[in-house]
Amino acid sequence: MAVTPKQIEKFRSFILNCDAASCNLFLEKAETFQFANVKSLVAFHDALLLLEAYPSSGELYDRANNLLRNFEVLTKRFLRKNKSALAKLINSGLKGTEAQGSFTYPLLKKLCKFSPGSVYLHSFDEQGKPLSEVLKHFLPKTEFEILEAGYNNDELLNELFGKQNHLISLINSLGAIGLPESLRDAMFDELKAFAGIRFDGKIPERSVARGIASQIFIHEEVQKKADPLEVVNRELPVPLNLSLEQEKKLVIDCAAMLASLNRETDPISLCDERGVTYFELERGVSVALFSMKANRRLPLDSYVGYVLFKNGVPHAYGGSWLYGNRALFGINIFEPFRGGESSLTLLQLLRVYRQYFGVSAFSVEPYQYGKDNPEGIESGAYWFYYKMGFRSDDHKLATLAESESGKMRKSKSYRSSASTLKKFTESHITWKIDHVKVLPNPAEVSRATSEFIRKHYNGNREKCILDLLQFHGLQRGDVPDEFLVTFLWQKSPVVSRLYVNMVKQLAAAKLTNERQYNQILLHLYAEIQ
Repeated sequence: MAVTPKQIEKFRSFILNCDAASCNLFLEKAETFQFANVKSLVAFHDALLLLEAYPSSGELYDRANNLLRNFEVLTKRFLRKNKSALAKLINSGLKGTEAQGSFTYPLLKKLCKFSPGSVYLHSFDEQGKPLSEVLKHFLPKTEFEILEAGYNNDELLNELFGKQNHLISLINSLGAIGLPESLRDAMFDELKAFAGIRFDGKIPERSVARGIASQIFIHEEVQKKADPLEVVNRELPVPLNLSLEQEKKLVIDCAAMLASLNRETDPISLCDERGVTYFELERGVSVALFSMKANRRLPLDSYVGYVLFKNGVPHAYGGSWLYGNRALFGINIFEPFRGGESSLTLLQLLRVYRQYFGVSAFSVEPYQYGKDNPEGIESGAYWFYYKMGFRSDDHKLATLAESESGKMRKSKSYRSSASTLKKFTESHITWKIDHVKVLPNPAEVSRATSEFIRKHYNGNREKCILDLLQFHGLQRGDVPDEFLVTFLWQKSPVVSRLYVNMVKQLAAAKLTNERQYNQILLHLYAEIQ
């Protein structure tokens, strides 16, 4: 049975209208569906993801789940008739296809360890650093000849590792050097290497990567609207007590699922198994938070990533850069779920970050609503955030938005022009939920630290550190140098011993618990106000 894009789009409307009878009727012959092109194949796959996330009956959930787990049958049948289409399925996230891209060392190391035969070295960008320049740092000096023989990268790998998996050999060799991890990762990035990942059933992809199993929520309706304040202030349940195996599965499932679409986030790639926090919320929603391991965390703010699941299906991903009670927030809703409960999805995420970390103000970067992002302009994404409570940080733009909003209230047909929407991208937007003083931007704190050292010590950082240690009666190592000059620069009686001890606690928490770090940070600022 041939299936057209128009029929698939209609199927999506049945799902979002919770029309169980029409969905069942459409799926009666799903196993025999034929697809005219790659776009139709992927569209049907994504419609099944939507159905699994928003089922209007238990039967429909099971049908969607089973079809997705066996979707490779449909893909193989399609490829037998369209052999040249395999290349077009790269980075589609379908089982039986590949992802190809420039991934980071930590992610590739994770995947190589999880399924060595599924990951390989695809190629090098010609703008990358020659492999010989990188390898000279760990090869025995007596092997200088092989590095000076004029081999290109592929020839050099063949000479060094023969028929072994070149990516695994390269990953292992760089890991054996003993360099700091950040420097090792930078060396790998300089190679501009492209890796391939085969989604052959051993590495989870979009069809099967899921959250922690829980009770399925059956939808009587798709909730398009929500009360922002009610949702973000709704009491947050305590996180689940996950086993180590559950945490490991979440990390690898989410990392691989993103990689299948040629995507990646640092908090997931740099997360160890004990850095996962998992919440089960209402309407089948669950949220996994990912913290980077201690030695890779940011110096001042806390970059905590997330994946939101709907009935276990990955629905959205992103992260938040937290600094006390303020947070810069980013969200990416996966394509299959556009038109679903987008407002509620955003609000549930803000609820988690607000209540778990104590955030009072959320900011969003202009890219999210149109800067260098035509889709954001076309969709009028600025107004999506505006309805939630976000307002432009720039006063003139906030006034313009208020005027535009008034016009839309008076006339339902009124739409802001593209040029107006582009103006809004000249400023961040912020939702100040509580009327409390918000901590400074970490970038401002960083600039103030540099300015202090330049002004009072002529840029001599070592002199500054020694002077502050002496003033506060501290020994080198009691407080990390960066915390000393950032939080203990005031040579004044106002800096109490309690405050100094809090800085010590702050430094310790940065290496152990990002949530505790943010709580101490709030107390620290309250102490000096």
